[in-house]
Amino acid sequence: MLTKVTNNVTKNNMKTKDRHKVLNGTQVIWDFTSLLGKFIRSKFDKYREPERKGIPRGEKIGFSKKKFYASLLMLLNYKQSKIADKVGISHSLLRKWNTEKEFKEQVDKNCYEFIDFIYSTIDIYVIRILEGSSAEDLDKMISKLYFDFSDGFVYGFKLRNGIRKMIEDTINEIIEDINKKNDNDDKLEKVLSIIENVLFVLDLQLNPKNEIFKRINENVQKKKSEMKNYPFYLFKKVIYGEELDNLEKKDAISLFENLIGKLKFSC
Repeated sequence: MLTKVTNNVTKNNMKTKDRHKVLNGTQVIWDFTSLLGKFIRSKFDKYREPERKGIPRGEKIGFSKKKFYASLLMLLNYKQSKIADKVGISHSLLRKWNTEKEFKEQVDKNCYEFIDFIYSTIDIYVIRILEGSSAEDLDKMISKLYFDFSDGFVYGFKLRNGIRKMIEDTINEIIEDINKKNDNDDKLEKVLSIIENVLFVLDLQLNPKNEIFKRINENVQKKKSEMKNYPFYLFKKVIYGEELDNLEKKDAISLFENLIGKLKFSC
């Protein structure tokens, strides 16, 4: 998750160099525990701004650091005016960039690369399940997913559609692979449990073009219904000083961090 802090940053805040970059007077603080945060942090850190030296005036030399940063933030469901503010440019300049073929291609490239990053993450979980994993291992994987996608509520429309298509293709590949290996149904159910939790956290629905996709959608909807009043249940227990078990403590912390994240993004 990302949030911008204006120039009146205190010297104490500036000491946390491992958590931010200063970009032409705009300080960008990165919470890189989520997949999106890790992706943007990595792409931003590795990007090297091209030099004008030796290039004739008028010829394109590539993106500035700010322009590349803007192309990354286009993955989010922010209004363009908010993205411009976070990058530290005018809204009119960002609108101009969005008419440029090169900029739109870079946004698409960022989107595809992040979807590949998500695919790789899900694939790691799937491999662990197919190699044999306990119920406890599965619970740990699902808990990790909630942190990985804790900022899923800010994913943009194009990104969300791409993720849905990738998940549908992944499910078909997994089912085909399991059938070829004659693996048991238990492994398939564990894999689908991972997929269902990803869809639940991202609030996505599959295209119900077959019975398995329909069943997955039904399970996600059922989970939503079950979880609808859960935050209020935890809140009441905390307010009244009732003891929470270990699972409830983890859930309460996760819900609180998710709320803080949403407040940061709304600023």
